[in-house]
Order: sequence, then structure tokens, then C-alpha cells
Amino acid sequence: MARKIEVVDYCPEWKEKFRQEAAKIQEILGENCITVYHIGSTSVKGLRAKPIIDLMPVVKELEAVDLHNEEFEALGYECKGEYGILGRRFFMKGGDLRTHHVHIFAEESRKEIERHLAVRDYLRTHKKDAEAYAALKTELAEKFTYDNEGYCDGKDSFVKDLERKALEWRKIMYVSEKNKTYCQKTDG
Repeated sequence: MARKIEVVDYCPEWKEKFRQEAAKIQEILGENCITVYHIGSTSVKGLRAKPIIDLMPVVKELEAVDLHNEEFEALGYECKGEYGILGRRFFMKGGDLRTHHVHIFAEESRKEIERHLAVRDYLRTHKKDAEAYAALKTELAEKFTYDNEGYCDGKDSFVKDLERKALEWRKIMYVSEKNKTYCQKTDG
């Protein structure tokens, strides 16, 4: 039987589950790991989501991650390689009862890293868009309960538009912060 798609109310424990898993991943990756971000819907307070914690470790050297596949497997992860995104290492935990996804990028993959962080931060600050996204995911989970491809296809155009808006918003925020810092320095 196919994996069940389920969208649930926000769970405050997701934050702690992220922290616990991030600590384990940082231990595996050691000094190669620069940081681990909580991304995806479970990282947005109040947002309905599939109960799967998405983690995004950023590393110095991506190829060095491959040396730790056995350690990831010992934690219950399935190593999937790039899994459709060039320059990524992807891991899934929990089989059909999926609990975690790990998306590892090297620090030079700024475009991919920024894309994930922009969407997360945008949803955290734009309640109406977050609510619309939650409603769409809930509707699609009911319609495509055992059809992951149908679920993903159903939200594809919304997610692409969301990503575009998030990246534009992030660029504006960056310029605004840069100008604010410049003004503070010159107002002295």
C-alpha cells in the first residue's frame, strides 16, 4: 500500500524534534557541518503540515557527506543521493511512516540554501499566504490521500509562485537592511 498523505495541525514539539535530530546530524558530520536549519512547513509556527521534520545542514564539502552514509543508516535514514536536485544529499527517515527529511547542501550552493530559507521566512511573516498554503495542502491531502505524486503536482504551481514571491521579498528585505545599516553608519 502507498504511503498515506496526512496534513495535521501545527505541533509545538516539532521544534524540539528538530533540535534533537539536528544535534545527531551535527555529531555525524563533525567539523564539516557549518549549521543546520529547520525548513519546510514544520518550521513555521501555526502552519498545518505533513508531520515530517525537514532539516537542511550546510557543509563545507558535500562529497565528505558520502563518507557518513552508514552513520545516517544507523540512525534509521535511507540515503538517496542527490534525489533530483544537483548538489544535494538527501536522506529520509521512517519509511512509509516518514518522520524526517534531510537536505544537505555545500555552502557554495547559496541559491538552493537561500531558496529554502526565503520560503520559510516568508511564510513566517505572511500569514495570509501561509493560511492559503495550509488550506491547499489540507485539500490535496484529502483528495490524494494515497497519491504522493498527485499531492505534489497539485501544489506545484502554488509553491513555484510562493517561492518567486519569497525570493523577491527576501531581496527587498536584504536591500532594506543594507540601506538601514548604511544610513546608521553615515548618520553617526
